[in-house]
Amino acid sequence: HEKMADTEWLTQAQIAEQLNVPIDRVRQAVSVLAPAGIIKTSSNPLDKRYLLVDSKAVPIIRSSIFGA
Repeated sequence: HEKMADTEWLTQAQIAEQLNVPIDRVRQAVSVLAPAGIIKTSSNPLDKRYLLVDSKAVPIIRSSIFGA
C-alpha cells in the first residue's frame, strides 16, 4: 500500500483549473477512468467529500476530455 507522501494529489477543481475546463468535465472523466482502474484516486483524509486524484492522471484526464 502506497503512502500518501509518494504521490502528489490534486483535487478535481485544481485539475479543472489546470486544464481550463469546467469541473463537471473533469468529474465526468474521473467517474469513468477511476472505476476502470486507469487513474488513481483517494478520498481526502481531512474532508471525505473531496476526491483526490493522482497528479500523474492529469494527461490521461486531458486526453479523455479533449481526445488523444
